[in-house]
Amino acid sequence: MSHELNMKRIIPTFLLCMSLFITFNSEATTTATDLPSFKQDCQETIQNQSLLKKSPAQYYLSEGIFCNESNSFQKTAELLNKSAAYNYLPANYALGVYYENKYENGSSLYDSKGQPSDLILAIDNYRKVATAGSALAENRLGEIYLAEATLPGTDKAPRDIPNNEAPIMLPDISEAVYWLTKAAQDGNPAAQGSLAELYKQGIGVPQDFVKAYAWQNINIASQTRFNPDFIDNPLKGDFLKIAQDERDKLYVMLTAEQKNMAQKLVEQYSAQYIKAPNKLDIFCRNTEKVILLPGILKNLKVIADSIPASNQ
Repeated sequence: MSHELNMKRIIPTFLLCMSLFITFNSEATTTATDLPSFKQDCQETIQNQSLLKKSPAQYYLSEGIFCNESNSFQKTAELLNKSAAYNYLPANYALGVYYENKYENGSSLYDSKGQPSDLILAIDNYRKVATAGSALAENRLGEIYLAEATLPGTDKAPRDIPNNEAPIMLPDISEAVYWLTKAAQDGNPAAQGSLAELYKQGIGVPQDFVKAYAWQNINIASQTRFNPDFIDNPLKGDFLKIAQDERDKLYVMLTAEQKNMAQKLVEQYSAQYIKAPNKLDIFCRNTEKVILLPGILKNLKVIADSIPASNQ
C-alpha cells in the first residue's frame, strides 16, 4: 500500500517536471528576444564576455542562476545583487524566489537554514518588481501574506524555521487581499483563483458568492488562454474539471437574481481582467522555473529513494 501511495506522489511530480521542460520551449518564452537565453549553462555564461560588456545586468543574472550549483547560496545572492544594482527587475524577482525558498526550505534546497531576514528580503525584492507592474510579483506578495492564514480543510505550509520566529505578523489579511486583488486585476490566473476562494470563504473580504463565482470564471478563462504551465500540463484536463466543478457549485448556491448579477459581473471582469502576461512577467516566470527545477528534481529523487525495494 505504501508503495502505491509513493507512486501517486511521484507521477504528478514527474509530469510537473515534464511540463516545465515543455514550457521552456513555448512560443511565449521566445517573445522576450532582448533577454538572455534559458539554454545556457554555467560555462557558456562565464565565457560570454560579449554579454558582460553589452549588458552586465543580464550577465550577472545568468551567472547567478546557471552557476548556482557550483556556488554557495551566498555567492548566488551576491551575483544577483550585482545584477539588481543596475535596476534590472528580473534580478529582483530572482532574488525574491531564492530568499523565499531559503526561508521555507533552505536546509533541504541549499544546505543553508532559512532565517527570518530571508522573508524580509524576499518581500522587499518582490515589492520592487510588483510596483513596476508585475502581476506575478503582486501574486507572490499576496501569497506570502496569506501563507499563515490557513483556510478551512488545509494545512499550514511547512517552514524551515519555527512559525513563531516569522519576521512579520502573519497572517496580514489586508495586505494579502490588497496584493491578490491587484494581481487578479492585472490578469494573474493564480491570484484570480485565490481571490475567488477568499470571497467564497469570506476571509479578509465580506463573503460574496457572486464575486466568488465571477472570479472563478475569470480564473478558468485566464488559465486556459494565457497560462503556459496550465496549457502544456498533461494533467490540465483534471485541473480544469476541478475548477469548473467549483464554479458550478458556486452557481447552484446563487439565487435567480444573484445569477443575473453574476453573469453581468463575469462579462465586466472578462473585458477588464483577462490579460496576456507582459514581457517582464514572461521572463520572470521562466526565470523562476530555472531556479525551481533543481529543487523539484531533488525532491523527486528523495521520493523515489523512499520507495521500498520490491520483493518480487
